[in-house]
Amino acid sequence: MSRLLIALAASALVACQAAAPASTAPPTIEPTATQQPAVASTASPQPTVAPGRSPVAKLIAFARGTDHGAQLEVVDETGGVPRPINSPDLEAPRWSPDGEWMAVARQEPDQNVHVSFIRADGSGYRELHPDPTLNLGVAAWTPDGEWIACEAWDPSDETRAGIYMVKVADGSGLVKIAPPGVPGSFSADGKRLVFSVAEGDKHRLAIVNRDGTGFAKLGSEDADPVPGFMPDGTIYDTIRDEMGFFDLDGTLLRTFGAPIGTINEARLSPDGMRFVFVHFGPPSDYAAIATINVDGTDLQIVVPAIQGEDAVHSEQGTPDWQP
Repeated sequence: MSRLLIALAASALVACQAAAPASTAPPTIEPTATQQPAVASTASPQPTVAPGRSPVAKLIAFARGTDHGAQLEVVDETGGVPRPINSPDLEAPRWSPDGEWMAVARQEPDQNVHVSFIRADGSGYRELHPDPTLNLGVAAWTPDGEWIACEAWDPSDETRAGIYMVKVADGSGLVKIAPPGVPGSFSADGKRLVFSVAEGDKHRLAIVNRDGTGFAKLGSEDADPVPGFMPDGTIYDTIRDEMGFFDLDGTLLRTFGAPIGTINEARLSPDGMRFVFVHFGPPSDYAAIATINVDGTDLQIVVPAIQGEDAVHSEQGTPDWQP
């Protein structure tokens, strides 16, 4: 797991607090053989269009951490030179369902964290401050794009830590729906959220209804803190450096590994056909951004690992794929 998930440290401190979900909810809105990985060309290649995929390349957003903070960057899904977004200390990007906005976590010099919104070209930046003392970190969008679920904590009151729903437009409707954790994604119908909860130095999958009912820890352990739903309603997450697939009670159905290296912090592509993830493996021991088919084939390095002395002081992580 990348250290770029800044708010996880705060969540872990309060993960053992038994915070019960609130009863008030926001208004319901219906809605393999060993091989070297291929490296995507930096010469703006014509993408190979798989069945059902758009011929227009989408963007992958990710964060690049340095000694001076985090830098948000975007790159074409087919590869190329990453383009930095000129706003400092933004990370953990999550694309809106329409692909126009990213919800990002921003850490201030005083270590407070809040959720913000920004376009891929750096325009439209705005912050969301629905509560004066509540920090809001990693976010997950509802399918209608009107709400986000955020990990949240209050340094002055540990009992407030949890996952909260809040309205994107104006920060209204703030309500706690689950104990402390990191939101992964909502189901296609917007009714359930899959997320992770910290248990010591490990993470366990969990699920909760959007109205705060039905919270349950699932039977998985050692999962990454960024799970999501597959199109068929099962759950995906990386587990022990491999891609894992789970049923709704947390039973591990199957796994696959990368042909070489490891798979971490995976996020599903909008068409459900590939994952973008953090790859550690030859020729570098540092983090690259890569993609792979949902069956474990066709590993592609989209953003190579940083080389040389700079690699010691930087890290790439928290990728997400534009719808």
